[in-house]
Amino acid sequence: MKKYIFFLFIFITPFVFSASASAESATCVRINYVLQLGSNDYWQQGDVTRLQNFLIGQGDMSPTLSDGTSSRTGIFGVVTEQAVQKFQIRTGIISSINPGTPATTGYGVVGPQTRAKIYDISCLDAPIDIPTEETGSVKSLRVGEDLEIMAGTSWALDSGVFSTSNPQVMTGVSGGAHTIRFTDLPNFSESYSTCTYPQGGTECHMSNPGLYSTSGISCISGACSVSVSVFSDVTTKIAIRYSPSSPIDPGTSALKILPLGDSITDGYPWSDEIGGYRSELYTLLRNAGHDVSFVGSQKSGPSVLADGVTPFDRDHEGYRGYMISQIDLGISTYMDQGNPTHVLMMLGTNDIIRVGDAAGALLAANRLSALIDRVLAHDSNPTVLVASIPPRIPTWGTNEWIIVYNEHVKEFVQDKIATGKKVKFVDIYNALTAADIMPNDGLHPNADGYSKIAKTWFFGMLDSLSVTSLPPEITLSANPTSIQSTESSILSWSATRALSCSAPWTASTATSGNQSTGQLAESSTFTITCTGAGGSVSKSVSVSVVTPPTPAPIVTLTASPAVVESGQSSAITWSHTNTTSCVASGFQNPTGSNGTYLTSPLVANSTYNLTCSGPGGTRSATATVSVAPVVGTNTLTASLIDGTSRNAGPSYVFGPGAGIYTDLDWHWRMNLNLASQKTISSVEIRTISSGEIWSSVADGYYPVLIYQNGTLKNTAYGQTVGPLSAGQHTFDLYGQIYYTTWNGANLTVRFTDGTSLTAQIPNTTTSTPAPTVTLSANPTSVSSGQSSTLTWSSTNATSCTASGGWSGTKVVSGSQSTGILTANSTFILTCTGAGGSATQSATVTVTSVQLPTLTISASPTSVSSGQSSTLTWSSTNTTSCTASGGWSGSKATSGSQSTGTLTANSTFILTCTGAGGSTFKDVVVSVATAGGANSLTSSLLDTLSDKAGKHSIFTAGQGAFYTPEDWHFRANISLSTTKTITSIEVTGMTNGHTATWSTSNPNFYPLVILENGVQKNSGYSGNFGTYQSGSYTLDLYTQKDYTPFSNGSLVVKFNDGTSLSTPIVNNLSNSAFSPKYASTFDALQSIIQMLERAGIPLNL
Repeated sequence: MKKYIFFLFIFITPFVFSASASAESATCVRINYVLQLGSNDYWQQGDVTRLQNFLIGQGDMSPTLSDGTSSRTGIFGVVTEQAVQKFQIRTGIISSINPGTPATTGYGVVGPQTRAKIYDISCLDAPIDIPTEETGSVKSLRVGEDLEIMAGTSWALDSGVFSTSNPQVMTGVSGGAHTIRFTDLPNFSESYSTCTYPQGGTECHMSNPGLYSTSGISCISGACSVSVSVFSDVTTKIAIRYSPSSPIDPGTSALKILPLGDSITDGYPWSDEIGGYRSELYTLLRNAGHDVSFVGSQKSGPSVLADGVTPFDRDHEGYRGYMISQIDLGISTYMDQGNPTHVLMMLGTNDIIRVGDAAGALLAANRLSALIDRVLAHDSNPTVLVASIPPRIPTWGTNEWIIVYNEHVKEFVQDKIATGKKVKFVDIYNALTAADIMPNDGLHPNADGYSKIAKTWFFGMLDSLSVTSLPPEITLSANPTSIQSTESSILSWSATRALSCSAPWTASTATSGNQSTGQLAESSTFTITCTGAGGSVSKSVSVSVVTPPTPAPIVTLTASPAVVESGQSSAITWSHTNTTSCVASGFQNPTGSNGTYLTSPLVANSTYNLTCSGPGGTRSATATVSVAPVVGTNTLTASLIDGTSRNAGPSYVFGPGAGIYTDLDWHWRMNLNLASQKTISSVEIRTISSGEIWSSVADGYYPVLIYQNGTLKNTAYGQTVGPLSAGQHTFDLYGQIYYTTWNGANLTVRFTDGTSLTAQIPNTTTSTPAPTVTLSANPTSVSSGQSSTLTWSSTNATSCTASGGWSGTKVVSGSQSTGILTANSTFILTCTGAGGSATQSATVTVTSVQLPTLTISASPTSVSSGQSSTLTWSSTNTTSCTASGGWSGSKATSGSQSTGTLTANSTFILTCTGAGGSTFKDVVVSVATAGGANSLTSSLLDTLSDKAGKHSIFTAGQGAFYTPEDWHFRANISLSTTKTITSIEVTGMTNGHTATWSTSNPNFYPLVILENGVQKNSGYSGNFGTYQSGSYTLDLYTQKDYTPFSNGSLVVKFNDGTSLSTPIVNNLSNSAFSPKYASTFDALQSIIQMLERAGIPLNL
């Protein structure tokens, strides 16, 4: 046990306190009710708003709610409760280690301890906080002030004890009685000892066993001292507080005040709790440095003031229901007994209520005037303060005659002042609003109303007390103090000892409030000036406007759906803002701020990434599309693992626990393979011979606890497990042991779709080793379009299932090609045996390749028969080129060549190949025939397009054989005269059948015509426009029927009855497609894959 001993010496020297030494200020907060969830200002008379203002000022509660509205709601809700809890823990009222509940410890409830702490903080001067490293300093101690003595330090006071003649003057030991309180902080108001000292050297001891003890204070020969012993580090502070020990003797008081009136003077309905306005007025006068006593034969109000120590003088002459005439009957007795220096007269409410008209108001005012004269004539020569009577709530009665009465009273008082009489008019009526009146009777003030009356009396008395009033004190804050341009801040202000406040930024003159600054474009300073009896004071606060930071990029990337079956596609949707550039992985770079990309058919899990940069930095987003594994039928197997676990209890216990025989469990393992998604509704185990049952749903039976991957999935009867995806699932089941001998059982698993599975649990305990699995890829990095070989092996496994970049059931050991890879892929293998499951994965990285490009041109593009043209071409990312159509053979990747002598229109096709695939381009050279004859040539170019559908479909679409591909023909027409084309037909053999496509005959599949990339027809028609003499090239598209195409012919008919026909040259036979493709469709698939690797989408 540590023990610290230190001494406090109080040196007696004259010390006079000014009015600033008040123990209670205008911001003093008194909570009169116990407040908790559900309390409100209506039933608790404004206490909730007072509490909320206090908590906001303490920093325990935000001035605004989450929706931006004020938190000063007058309703005790969850936000207020949380703020109270924060205050209670911060001030030590409630322990933060185990705070308890509102019912057990009062956590979050404003009860006696919390109310007293609020009073201590708001109504008494702040304690003197003494740093531990300082010693030997001299401090002043005022009424209601704390001196904290910390372990290992000693302090002295430069003052003596208090005098009963003036509690603000420090005199010698012989001055009179005083009180000292000792306590261990922070619970000053909850646990303390009080010692009252008369003159001389009386001692008083106080201790808290195990924590500290004191010798009390000893005052002998002009000096006072106290020693404090601290035994523990837990209590490091001891507080000493002085206060007057008894009420001032009325016979010697400088002020003797007679409160005279009706039930409002009595304080109804707060007569005993606060004594109406009288207790606060008593405190204000004492804090201003006055010896004061109330006189009268009636007594009501608290025995002590809100500080819990200072006695309250409860005397008054306030009578419930009294009219002026009834007070007049006893006024001589009241004045003779009290001999007051001041009379506070507020009368007439009951007169106006009973006689509510103009004549009654004047009659009552005349009676009050006569009563004033009788009081002024008394031998005590008092100063009389006459108040207007308070307003009523309009729903309870009119204020018309109250206003008339108050005006008469004011005129009578002014007349008396003019004749030199000591009388003053105090306007209570205009100091109150309807919000200050009790709603249940519309007449008597609530706690706020009585507080305003006290302040109005106090300021009305100032000029008759010869006391210099203190200037106002202002708190002004801005929240927040730093904002961005066009944002706003909330200014909050509160002033004590002030009658009004003014500022150029608000129209309010209230002494407290909140006001928005409005939108600010630059830093600003806001000043408010408040005026009171002690003059005017200004306070300023600044709000800084800062430049907002550069916004960071926002990037989103989603896949819909996120899970597909093998061979299906998903839509990758992106958006980005605050960006200047983006790079995509897995799909083409986006060209706009948002868009959607449709993936190719997926056979493995695929990941897509989008990385965007902007002035605010770089951000990325990722989306993954999973390919659901292909699984077989639903199966269920089970085994008994051991009987030594401790996870399950008896009935209703879904956790460890002892049954009637043992605390051990049976531990079973359940292997469940699902062909589709399901949710488990119940699991039941029933022994074969004895019929013992463990169930996950049946009340009363020992429960089955279901674990998956070490996580408990059910904590009560009737809970479902799932949904479970299609595939393999392993669960560990536990049930409390009935008997120690296991003789086999049946396991039944039921699902929410009404189906069920059953398996037998063998009658032997198994301890099967867990499976192991290895998986590798060789090579681990390939170029796009290449493949890798996967090799795997496993032990203690009976089956393996692939997922990720591959799928399906696999042998327990083996190897397999990945197939052609176009993107990074992860291959996952899960092998299962009696001992559970094991999983391994291998990743193959795919490096991208560049797509080849090609350009070809002819100069000139039109020649006379027998002339030639020069072909020029260039390519990138290629290694070889092959010519077809009007020329043939291998060509350099870039170069030029003459066509040779031409006698007819010719199409020159060039196909170039590189690591990224193949590409082709063509160019047409038109030949003007001799003698101006008409000519026609045609060729079949490719099957890469989708511009024609089946019957009547002149747009992209599928035919009867579910392919979107078209035959793409090119027609070269030379005309010697102007002609109009009326129809075009293509005829050919496909797979041994004759097929015809037409522009005009609806009995055939349509023939779609494009000229210079512009479609010429959108339905069966007989007119394609007029063509002048010259050469023209048309692209023709027909829905692909069977393959291959052969013996084709083209017929073009004109409106003059003539026609041209030509055989169709099949250029596909000499195309650059690799022989490895069995059909045009296979070749097309390869080309599509190459294009997608390059990030070029195809809408097929």
